[in-house]
Amino acid sequence: RFAEWNDRFRDAVRGYWLGAAATADGHARAPVQRSEFAKRFTASSDLFQHGQRRPQSSINFVAAHDGRTLSDVVTYACRHNEANGEQNRDGHAHEVCSNFGVEGPSPDARITDTRRRVRRAMLASTLLAQGTPMLLAGDEAGNSQQGNNNAYCQDNATGWIDWSGLANADAPARTARDDDRALIAQLIALRASEAYLRWPEWYRLDPGECDPAIRWLRPDGTDMRIEDWHDASSGAFACQLRAAGAAAPRSAIAFNPDAIDRPFELPDGPWQLIIDTSGSFPPQVFAGTLDDSAVLVPAHSLLVLRRLASASEPA
Repeated sequence: RFAEWNDRFRDAVRGYWLGAAATADGHARAPVQRSEFAKRFTASSDLFQHGQRRPQSSINFVAAHDGRTLSDVVTYACRHNEANGEQNRDGHAHEVCSNFGVEGPSPDARITDTRRRVRRAMLASTLLAQGTPMLLAGDEAGNSQQGNNNAYCQDNATGWIDWSGLANADAPARTARDDDRALIAQLIALRASEAYLRWPEWYRLDPGECDPAIRWLRPDGTDMRIEDWHDASSGAFACQLRAAGAAAPRSAIAFNPDAIDRPFELPDGPWQLIIDTSGSFPPQVFAGTLDDSAVLVPAHSLLVLRRLASASEPA
């Protein structure tokens, strides 16, 4: 048995979360539809479900040492490899990326916040997907190579990991926006505690009582229909995950790649918010139960919710 880097996952997750802003080699790229994102999120059965291979064969990643760092994926639309001495002709020319209107670092708070949200949503997608997650060192600190996507020959500040994005006692306010350690720790802990997030077998189309199950939902809380999967005008949707042997869903994940907040209806509650990649919810929200089945999912963000069993349900 062996595992492989899944570049289809990389491109699908980038394209889904970048949406209409996605580019490749400086040219506009069509947004990734929900059908493609869901396929990659569930371990790419079209690529790996053969010859007794399991979901873990798919190594899911959005950034690697060969290419842009995750911070650069949302900061540069073009490669900047001039320092490599090959007239900027080296390196992958077709990476899916975006600068959200400004090439390189920007003082615009709106652009900075969008980049941060998209980066964190990609990290969450990687750590919640079926398969084997892989992160690039330094992405938790917002490390940048200033747009150089082929920095193997840069034994200097360009190729070295810049850890200054981690919050510290000397400059917590300046650096906290790039420090994603807490989010990553939450996601890893959740993945470790919930077996259905790292299930060793393929999810079945007709799961039995002893199988985990996934149910895909439109934002209005109804099941995704065939036409919804291919509707390029909308990207928001959700899934409910049921643990093996359970009668009700255990958790829900809401995906909103759009540039505006989206209301979602989540059936089968009550629900409690446990992870918010946008960072826009106040702490007290995580301590209680949602008032009803509706939740407003922030733009460019992913929410994870846990279903709370009612008093009448068996323990």
